[in-house]
Amino acid sequence: MKKKILLIISFAVFVFNFVSGQQGKKIPLDHSVYDSWKDIRNTILSNDGTWISYVINPQKGDGWLYLMNLETNRLDSVSRGYSALFSPNTDFLAFKIKPPFSFTRQAKKEKKKKEKMPKDSLGIWILTDLSLLKFERVKSYKIPEENTSWIVYHLEDELTKKDTVGKEEKKQEKIKPEEENEKNDKKNGKSEGTVLVIYNPITLSESQFKDVTEYHVSKNGSLVGFIEVKTDSVDHSKAYAFDTSEEDFKVSG
Repeated sequence: MKKKILLIISFAVFVFNFVSGQQGKKIPLDHSVYDSWKDIRNTILSNDGTWISYVINPQKGDGWLYLMNLETNRLDSVSRGYSALFSPNTDFLAFKIKPPFSFTRQAKKEKKKKEKMPKDSLGIWILTDLSLLKFERVKSYKIPEENTSWIVYHLEDELTKKDTVGKEEKKQEKIKPEEENEKNDKKNGKSEGTVLVIYNPITLSESQFKDVTEYHVSKNGSLVGFIEVKTDSVDHSKAYAFDTSEEDFKVSG
């Protein structure tokens, strides 16, 4: 039934865009019009059948992620959104947000290193009031399949900011020993992991863990397993299990 609904809606959106394009002056089909063609992708339906989301991409440039309420016909959109997932409770829609096409193209022209390239963000649409949350520099996220409102996302490496503090200000700047050690660790490559965030956008509960290299989420969302790795002369790794009901963690195994 879901597949049938998605096919009908996708076809309706296609027809709407096609008819809209035909209302103006007809243009001969040649290579010059290819960039104006658009395609529909990633059509998904919420578990309760109330919401649908899909992406419309041009052949070149920035696409749009759409969110439609099938009961009220309200349609909202976010530029450059993609890879969307509804939460199993149908209380939010999570999705990645690409950097602007022009930014990425310019960075490629300048042959910037991978770590200096523009990075994706994470968007979370709260469906109860359609408020939108955004988090920068997110490389991946996961949502449990069953009854839960948790989302887990993994951040990119932090950018090294240029020091813009004046010489006189620098003399007065005090750095705590633990902060100095943390800076030296990053400089010497003693941590190959990045920050993992376990977040509930409905209750606003949040836990963060540093130096995480990989993570897994259980099907029912009760447990989040992750590995912390620190490297110096010898690799040190620990496996953890985070209990979302208790909002606490323990060393696994």
